[in-house]
Amino acid sequence: MLTPRRTMLLLAGFICCGCAYAGYAQLLGWLDGLPQLPAKFTVPGRPIFLPPDTSVSPAQRKLALAFGPQCPETNYALYPTQLEFPGSSVVLASGPVPAKPDSKRVPLSPFSLAVFGKPKPPHLCQPGEVTEITTIHADRAILEFDQVIRSPNDMQTAKLVRLELVSDFNALDDKRRGYVVITNNQKVADENRQLVLRTPGPVFYRDPKVVAGRPEAQGPDLWTDGPVEIVDKQNLPRPIGVGAPITVPANAAETRTSAAVGEILSGRRAPPPTVTAVGMRVYLEPEPPPGQPKPAKGNGPMQGIRKLEFLEQVVVHLWVDGNQSIGGPATVPPAPAGPQDPPPSALALTPPPAAVAAVTGGMGPAGYTARLMSRALLQVDTRGPFAYDAEKSLARFDVVPHSDPNLPNDVQVTKVPARAGATSLFSEVLELELNGGPTAAGRSDAAPPFKRVHAWTYTPGRFLTAAAQDEAMEAYGQDLVHDQAESRTILKGAPLIVVRDQNVLTAGAAQRPATLTSEPGPGSGPARKTKTTVQGPGRVDLFDQASNATTMTATWQLSMVQTKELIKDPIGEREQDLFTLSGDAKFEDTRAEYWLKGDILKLWLEAQPDPAEAGAKPTPAAGARADRQRAASAQPKPARVHAIGHVTSHSSDYDIERAEQLNVFISDPKPAAHAAVAAPVSPSQPRPGPAGPAGPPAPESAPVAAKPAASGAPAVAVAPTRTRPSRRSRRSPSRR
Repeated sequence: MLTPRRTMLLLAGFICCGCAYAGYAQLLGWLDGLPQLPAKFTVPGRPIFLPPDTSVSPAQRKLALAFGPQCPETNYALYPTQLEFPGSSVVLASGPVPAKPDSKRVPLSPFSLAVFGKPKPPHLCQPGEVTEITTIHADRAILEFDQVIRSPNDMQTAKLVRLELVSDFNALDDKRRGYVVITNNQKVADENRQLVLRTPGPVFYRDPKVVAGRPEAQGPDLWTDGPVEIVDKQNLPRPIGVGAPITVPANAAETRTSAAVGEILSGRRAPPPTVTAVGMRVYLEPEPPPGQPKPAKGNGPMQGIRKLEFLEQVVVHLWVDGNQSIGGPATVPPAPAGPQDPPPSALALTPPPAAVAAVTGGMGPAGYTARLMSRALLQVDTRGPFAYDAEKSLARFDVVPHSDPNLPNDVQVTKVPARAGATSLFSEVLELELNGGPTAAGRSDAAPPFKRVHAWTYTPGRFLTAAAQDEAMEAYGQDLVHDQAESRTILKGAPLIVVRDQNVLTAGAAQRPATLTSEPGPGSGPARKTKTTVQGPGRVDLFDQASNATTMTATWQLSMVQTKELIKDPIGEREQDLFTLSGDAKFEDTRAEYWLKGDILKLWLEAQPDPAEAGAKPTPAAGARADRQRAASAQPKPARVHAIGHVTSHSSDYDIERAEQLNVFISDPKPAAHAAVAAPVSPSQPRPGPAGPAGPPAPESAPVAAKPAASGAPAVAVAPTRTRPSRRSRRSPSRR
C-alpha cells in the first residue's frame, strides 16, 4: 500500500539516482570504449526484401557448371529427368524414366552424368584452380542397380553396379551424337585445356566394390572394343586469340613429314588427335581393406586409375619443344601463365591473352608465334598394344605378337620439326618412365616429360634402329637405355653398328655383345664434354669424302674410349677428339700405306677449319661435287698417334719391328713450290758473251717473279728443290 512516507522515499530515491547519473555524465560521460562504426555499415539497406532466385534447381546449377551454361542438359524438354543424388557428388540428366521398370536394368535416352571431385580449401588451391569435374554423355544408357526399380524414386536410393553406354546416330540433334564422350576439365575453368575421350562404343562400366574379393576383381572396370580417340586440348598448337582447334584423325605416315607439321603449326591443317587406338581397358584402384587408410590420390585426370590399356593400333601425337630430345628438357622456358590460370604443363603451350598486343605491340605475338613454329611433333606408332601402370608411372608400347614377318611390325618413335631434321627410333618394345602422369600432372615446368627411356628387340636377327637426319647418324643394336637424371645413354648389340657421315663403328659379334655408353665426362658446368665408351671388340672405318673411299681403319679387342682434349701450342688452343683403343689395337691408313700396332693406341683427330673462317674464298661448285667438297673440308683428320706396348709399324719411309712406345705426328704437306720461269731472250738483245778483261762477266737473264696468288690463297714460295707427290708427311718418330 502506497503511504505518504513511502511516496516521499520513492521521490527521494529518484532524485538521488538522477543526481548521481548527472554527476557521472558530467565527469566521465565523454569516454567512449566502442570502435568507430565502419562506413559500409552506415549505408542504408534496400527497403524491399528480395528472396533468392529459386527458378533454377541445385541440380541444374551443377549441370550448367559441368556441361556449360547453354548446355542441353539444363533443358527440361530434352532432359526431363534431372537428379542430384544426396550424399554424393554425382548429378544425372536423362530422358524420361519408364513409369514402372520392375527390373534391375533401366534404359535411359539420352544420358548425361557429371561427377564432381572433392573441393579443396581456398588456401590450398593454385591460382585459377577449380574443382575437378568429369562428364559422361551417351545417346543411350542402360543402368543396372543392386535392387529392383519399381518407380523413378527408387533410383535415388538404389546403388548403381553396372552401366552400358551406347551411341546412336539417329538420336537427338546433338553435336555429340554417334559417340560416347567423356571429358575432364583438368581442374581448369578454360574449356580449351580439357581432356576429351570419344568412342562409338559400346562402353561398359562396373562398380569395383561389387566384385571385391572375387576373381573378377582382376578384370577391367571400364572397357570398350571400339576405336578410341583422346584429345588433350592444352597440348594442341593454336595461335593467339583462337580456341583449341578441331582434331581430324589422319594416317600416321601423313603427319610424319615436315611439310605436314608446318601446315599444322601455321593453322592451315587440322592437327591429329593426341591418342588414337582400338580397344581400351581401364582398371580402377580397389578399395583398401577395412581399417586401412585410403592411398593418397595424385593430381590430374588419372587419379583413381590403377592401369590403362589400349589393345592395338596405337598412335600417340605429342607437341614438344623443337630443341627437346625424347628424354631431354626443353631449352626454352614455357610461356608464363595468366593471373587467373594455373601453370601449364611442360607439354602445353598456352597462348597469351589477345590483349597482350596492346601492351607489348607486335613483340608479344611475334615471340609466341616464333615459339609456336619451333614446336615439333613427337609421334609413337605401333600396331600392337599399349599399357600404362599408374603406380610406377610406366608406359609400354609393344608390337603385334606372332605376326607376319613380311609385314611392318615396329614401335616407331619419330620427332618431326617444321623444318628438316627428323629423328626416329624403331624397336619391338618401348618403355617410358614418366615424370608424373601422362598429362604432366605433378610435374614441374622445367622437368622433362620422360625420366627413363628403354627400347629393345627380342626376336633373333632383328635390330633396334635409331636415326637422326640433322646429324647424318644411324645406330643399330638390340637394347637402348637413356637415363635422364644421369644424362647417360647405353646401346647394346651383338653386333653394334653406328654410322655417321659414312664413318662406320662396328663392335661386338654374335657371341660377344658390345656396349656403347655416352655420358658426360669429368667436370661440371656448361663446358662439360661428352664421353663415349665402347666395351668389346670392334673397329672404326673413317670415310674420306675427297677420295670417296674408306682410307683409315682402327681396330681393338677390349675397349674404345672417345673424349675431347684441349691441345695448347704456340699457335693457340685447339680441341681434338681423342680415341683410346685398348687390346691388340691397330691403326691403318691405306692411302698413305701406313699401319701401326700396339697394346694401347691413342689417336687424335682434329676437325679441319672452315674455308670461310680461314679467310679463303670458297670455289663455286654445285651439285654432288659441292657436297663432297664441303664434307671433305669438315672431315676430321688424324693429327697424332701414340702407341704403347709391343709396338710395330710400317710405312713407305720406315719399318719398326719392335718398340715400347711410338709417337707419330701427322700433318698435311705444304703446297709444292713452283720453280721460277726464265724470261725468253729477245732477238735484239745481245747474247751474253765472255767477260772482258776489265769488266765483270755478263749476267744471265734474271728470272721472272711468279704472279701473286689470288686473295685468300696460300702464298707460293720459290723452291729449286724437287718436291714429292702429295703424300702426308710425318715428323721423325720418337722410338724408345
